[in-house]
Amino acid sequence: MLKKILKNLFTTNDAGHKTFKIMIIEPQDKTINLFRQSLEKNYCIHFALNGKEGVKVANTVQPDFIFINNQLPDMTGCEVCSQLKTQTKFHDIPIIMIFSQVTPATIITCYESGADSYLTQPVGSRDIKNQVEVFIAEKE
Repeated sequence: MLKKILKNLFTTNDAGHKTFKIMIIEPQDKTINLFRQSLEKNYCIHFALNGKEGVKVANTVQPDFIFINNQLPDMTGCEVCSQLKTQTKFHDIPIIMIFSQVTPATIITCYESGADSYLTQPVGSRDIKNQVEVFIAEKE
């Protein structure tokens, strides 16, 4: 089922008017569905299942905002974040890390990789929307 969702990546909502692009790098179906339900109505969203694919898709779509799960099948989310933040075009793009468990060491690693903030699982719809809305408000 997830592969069908990802084959039909959408870049606009049903109205076709939204241009704010959000990238989610997340391997779990349940969390992907939560992001879809929380964001697809108002934003253009793009997904990747692993770090390598995430870097490739992010470079293609150049999102305005990125969520990255730290537990990816091929590398850590912090490694993905670091790879993106080394590119000039991603310096000012907010990256929010998602952790299942947080320790002081993971928080330090998160920020050293260039992340702007983090969420801990379980992540709720309101948490997701709040992160995006705060960024938009700061940008305006």
